[in-house]
Amino acid sequence: RLTDFTVAKPDDDQALRIRTFVEASTAPSTHGFRQALESFFAIEGWPYAPTDVAEVLQTRYGGRTTDWVCLAEIREPGHQLVFYSLVPERGPADRFPEICEYITRANFGLAIGNFELDMHDGEIRYKTSIDVEGATITPAMVKQIVHANVIVTGLYLPGLLAVISGELSATEAIGLAEPPGKSEQNAAEPHIGISARLSEAPVER
Repeated sequence: RLTDFTVAKPDDDQALRIRTFVEASTAPSTHGFRQALESFFAIEGWPYAPTDVAEVLQTRYGGRTTDWVCLAEIREPGHQLVFYSLVPERGPADRFPEICEYITRANFGLAIGNFELDMHDGEIRYKTSIDVEGATITPAMVKQIVHANVIVTGLYLPGLLAVISGELSATEAIGLAEPPGKSEQNAAEPHIGISARLSEAPVER
């Protein structure tokens, strides 16, 4: 389900990381990417807002148990669009080993996207992206990376929050999202797993 929201600015570290990429190159117009993004949001009825960084749009998504901030980053010099779901809780340093194990277990077998942990400040996010060099980005392309992103985030977020809080170990928490034996199954058949179910999973409204 989509949620109404009040736009909050990315914190200083997030804004700095985004600006570092943007300022490192002389970016041409982002019209094509922005048009595709805005068309996608309009088609989906998905509210969004600009941020202090011109190349980044912000929105929110609501899963079964919580909602979270999403950022769409236009990297036009590289012909790339990156979509992030930001985990609402930062990981404390003393939980980094368990968090790293959890997201490593979650990442295994995923065909589209991956979880990332900033070891500096504990920020955790799920990232999907697309490179369209030599092609024209369309709302349908945007839909693929956005839907894949929020579906996977919603699936793994409850377990991840339990690991962050110390309620569950990584091994215990991964069972909230995955059927028993998923890791062993993917080792034998890498194309089977959560990524194989993405096309069947509904995006909640």
